[in-house]
Amino acid sequence: MPKRFIKAILAGLLLLASPLPHAEQRILEVIPLQHRPAAELQPLISPLLEGSDRIIANGDSLIVRTTVDRLPTIQALIKKLDAALTNLIITVIQSQHKTARELNAEAAISIHMPLDQPHQSGGKMRGLAGSTEGFKNDKHTQVIRTLEGRPAHIETGNIQPLTDISIYDTGYGYPSVTSNTRLIEASSGFAVLPRLSGHYVTLEIWPWTDEMDRPGIIATQSAHTTLRVKLGKWVEIGSINQDSESQQRGFLSHRRTTEQQAVRILLKVEKTN
Repeated sequence: MPKRFIKAILAGLLLLASPLPHAEQRILEVIPLQHRPAAELQPLISPLLEGSDRIIANGDSLIVRTTVDRLPTIQALIKKLDAALTNLIITVIQSQHKTARELNAEAAISIHMPLDQPHQSGGKMRGLAGSTEGFKNDKHTQVIRTLEGRPAHIETGNIQPLTDISIYDTGYGYPSVTSNTRLIEASSGFAVLPRLSGHYVTLEIWPWTDEMDRPGIIATQSAHTTLRVKLGKWVEIGSINQDSESQQRGFLSHRRTTEQQAVRILLKVEKTN
C-alpha cells in the first residue's frame, strides 16, 4: 500500500479520535422547576430543540441533553416558561335585564369640584368596572377562582321528577299498581380555559345543555368557541330561553298565558392575588 494512503488513513483516525471542541461537547443537565410541572413544559420546549438535543420530564425537573454552546439558550427558555401562573377570578351572571354593554358602561366617575368656584366642576371616566351590586343576592351569579391555563367549570342543575309506574297481577282478579318517583338532574353550563396575553385574555369555551328528550332520557348538546376580551370587561357568551306559564281562573273564564324570556350569560375575567 502506498505510503501516502497510509498517512491519509492515520490522519483520519487521529481526527476521529481527537476530542470535540468545547462548544460542541454534549452534556447532561438537570434543571429544577419552580412553578410548573415538567410534563407541561416538556412538549412546549421539544419542538424548539435541534435534532440531536433531548429533553425528558422528570417530576419537578427537566433533564436536558445538549451541547455546552446551546445549554444557556435552553436554560433561558425554560426560565421564561417556568413563570408563576396568574390567579384569576371568573364571574358569571345570568341576567334577564342587564347586557354586557350596560355593565361595562357603569364606570366609576370621579368628580373634581373647586372650592372657590363650586359651580365649575370637572368629571372624568375612571376605568371600566361594571357594577354587580344588584346581583349579590342573585342565585344565578357564580364566582370561581382558577389559574391561568387551567380550565374552570360552571354548572347549573335542573332537577326534574320522574315517576315509574309498575302494574302486576296480584292473582286475586285485579291488578296492583305501584309508583316510584326519582329525581333526574339535567344540567347546563360550560367549561372555560383562560390564557393571558398582556391586558387581554383568550377564552376557550365549551358550553353544554342537557335536555329531557323523553321521560328518563337526557339529550346533551355541546359546542366550542373562542373569544378574546379585555381583562375586567364583561362579555356575553350566550343566552338561554326560559318559558314561564301562568293561569287565571274566574267563575266563567279561564286564561292561560305563556311567556318566553331570554336570559343572557355574561362573563368577566379579572386578575387576583
